[in-house]
Amino acid sequence: MRKILFNLSNYFQRIQLTFTDFDLEDHAECAWDYVEVKDGDESTAGLLGKFCGDSAPSTLVSTGRFLFVKLKTDYLNGETGFQATFSSLKSESQEDDDSALITEKNGQ
Repeated sequence: MRKILFNLSNYFQRIQLTFTDFDLEDHAECAWDYVEVKDGDESTAGLLGKFCGDSAPSTLVSTGRFLFVKLKTDYLNGETGFQATFSSLKSESQEDDDSALITEKNGQ
């Protein structure tokens, strides 16, 4: 089993995460391979969704300036994985600046 953890953060208010391609091992409870997205910068933050299968999730938006993304795989089936883009959502009073940070945490 392998876990890959990412913290997405920006210098503005919120983050929008859009999956452009999605194909993970399918299971009714997403028990084997999945992507989990949380509304914050830690694994204990509120769950926005846990996703598997071949249907890309709807666009997700954080309530603050962090998203926590976890990919878990058991390596048993070879689906193609996923591709996603993220962008910052700025209020009208903020200047345009696409500064953002992706931090990979060590998987367990």
